[in-house]
Amino acid sequence: MSQEKNILDSFLDNSILNAIIGAVGMSCRLLLSKSKDMTVWKAVRHIVAAMGTGVLVGHSVTGFIESESAKFAVVSVAGCAAPEVFDAVIEYAKSQIEKFKKKS
Repeated sequence: MSQEKNILDSFLDNSILNAIIGAVGMSCRLLLSKSKDMTVWKAVRHIVAAMGTGVLVGHSVTGFIESESAKFAVVSVAGCAAPEVFDAVIEYAKSQIEKFKKKS
C-alpha cells in the first residue's frame, strides 16, 4: 500500500507543478499581448487550457526528457500554445458534428 501511495503522491505533485508552469507560461503571454479584445473570462479560459495542457505534456515527456529544466521549458511552451490547439480542436469537432447532422 505504501508504494501505491508514493506513486499517487508523485503523480499529484507533478500534476500540480506542471499545471502551475503551464499557467505561468500563458500568463506571461497574456501580459505581453497587445490584443484589444481580451476579456477577463477569455484570459481565464486561456489559463485553464494552459494548465490542462501543461499537465498532459508534463506527464507525456517524463520518460523522454531527463533534464528538469528542459522539461519545464517544454511544458511552458505547450502552455503558451494551448488556446490555439484547443480552439482548433473545438472548431474541428463542430464541423464534424455539422457534417454528421447534414447527412442525417
